[in-house]
Amino acid sequence: MILFDKISEDIKSAMKARDKVRLETLRNIKKVFLEAKTAPGANDTLADADALKIISKLAKQGKETATTYTQAGRQDLADAELAQVEALESYLPKQLSQEVSQTTWHYLSVHRLSVQMPLMTNNVWNNYS
Repeated sequence: MILFDKISEDIKSAMKARDKVRLETLRNIKKVFLEAKTAPGANDTLADADALKIISKLAKQGKETATTYTQAGRQDLADAELAQVEALESYLPKQLSQEVSQTTWHYLSVHRLSVQMPLMTNNVWNNYS
């Protein structure tokens, strides 16, 4: 299912569940999607990759706004903004934890080195023998 269509379906679900925060967030996403679809040169289409970029941008803006509210001493507004960010992030791909990322990077590095080491050794022996 296209992300644009999924957002539309989820708006209906949020209405039925009377989830005001999620409904407001989804309506905002859909508004931005429609603006992107009708922009000059968009050909009235919105690819999922572009939709994910939009959602990611909205989530980042929400986090920055929540930080500003917290610094201003308005924790109530910061909490509301973070609730919307949580709804936005539910549509983004899950990020790897730093531990998983480091483990994967280490494994790939060791694997690459173990593949290249015999080649490097042969090269040295062939050039200096």
